[in-house]
Amino acid sequence: MAVITGTAGAVTGRVARRLDRLSEKQFALLVSIPGLILLFLIVLPPTIAVFGLSTFRIELAKDDIIRNVGLNNFLVRLPADREILEAIPRTLGFAALSTLLIAPFGLAVAWLLARRNWPGKSLVETLVMLPLVMPPVATGLLLLKFFGRRNGIGRFLERAGLEVVFTWRAVVVAMMVMSFPLLVRGCRVAFEEVSIRLEQVATTLGASNARVFFTITLPLARRGIIGGLVLAFARAVGEFGATIMIAGNIPGRTTTLALAIYDRVQLGHDTDAYRLLGAAVVLSFAALWICEAFLRSRGDRR
Repeated sequence: MAVITGTAGAVTGRVARRLDRLSEKQFALLVSIPGLILLFLIVLPPTIAVFGLSTFRIELAKDDIIRNVGLNNFLVRLPADREILEAIPRTLGFAALSTLLIAPFGLAVAWLLARRNWPGKSLVETLVMLPLVMPPVATGLLLLKFFGRRNGIGRFLERAGLEVVFTWRAVVVAMMVMSFPLLVRGCRVAFEEVSIRLEQVATTLGASNARVFFTITLPLARRGIIGGLVLAFARAVGEFGATIMIAGNIPGRTTTLALAIYDRVQLGHDTDAYRLLGAAVVLSFAALWICEAFLRSRGDRR
């Protein structure tokens, strides 16, 4: 028993000494290899099943559009339905608009939560984060009640000649509400990581609060803010539950990428649904990759 224990200790010591000789990059690569292998085992099979194998070709028909985009023998064939093809840029446009609209409010709320204390702050934090934990359909029902023609602000907007429910505006509103918590959370963490001493020094030198915010706080927190904006955009792109409640699924008006996938499945067009799923995966992966790149650059800077 003592021999076995001694041998195990010697082996452990040799392994520890070899790990000590590894550089930081080599150690990071060694740790990441199992995760990368697992990632490819999880991602590649369904991806190949979704896209299939074929050759590269692009075909343009007179009335319908059939696009075949591939790399080597890797095929992505989008459906010929023009409405489904238009759902992708429509979704990106709505998501970008919703992110731009919530950006100033999200920055203001995040800064207040990070830098100020006031009675009821916990209540505000809970209300802001509530859409993250509530079922999206429940949030959509509340929005439908609030923006309905007979209730709340919906009646006022109708008198002003502005309809929200079951229009493109409802899609944007749903995206704004569902992505707002992610934006606030990311920006709040970024603001909290900025040293308050720098702001105090600038104030003692005569800088106004606005100047301190725009010349010190905002530049130092920019990477976290951009990461929060990207996460909010990605969440808006994938929004479904609240959107279908307040905006419905009206072809050419409120159909987003998520609703198009749902519609294809309901109609039994599984092939088109899987190809749209591939587009959704690519968009989501790109957004998260950009967000992580900004976060990594912020960590390297520190």
